Amino acid sequence: KKNKISGFTLTELLIVVTILGILASLAIPRFMPQTERARVGEAVAMLGAIRAGEESLFNETGAFTNTPANWNTLGMDNPNDDNAYPNRFWNYTIINAGAANFRAVATRNNANAVAAVVNTVIGVNRQGTYCGDHPNKPTNPSGANCACGTAPCTP
Repeated sequence: KKNKISGFTLTELLIVVTILGILASLAIPRFMPQTERARVGEAVAMLGAIRAGEESLFNETGAFTNTPANWNTLGMDNPNDDNAYPNRFWNYTIINAGAANFRAVATRNNANAVAAVVNTVIGVNRQGTYCGDHPNKPTNPSGANCACGTAPCTP
């Protein structure tokens, strides 16, 4: 009596690997938008920190500031520091700061980005109204959908 060794043939294994490759190629593109949404979450969190820092500065000095030379004036580290944040996906600025308002803006850099979102922006003003042209920017509670610099997103 011969001992029969059972197992899979090379052909069977190649067929299984091919099928798995096809399934993976169909599934991976569906997850790419989720990745960008997570990166938008990074921007929204940082914009919230900048907004809180601006409010704190306003309470102390009575004025808002444009992008500070020293972010410590807002009680935070520089969010644009490549050494502190080597894998960041956004560049942050504060513009149109005045006596009554400001706008913090996150501009999407090209780190792991599809061409459609590079250089798009998400902004927030003192009232917490979001603006910008990034496809995944947060919606405003009022339902307003506006471009940065236009009412009700001014400044």
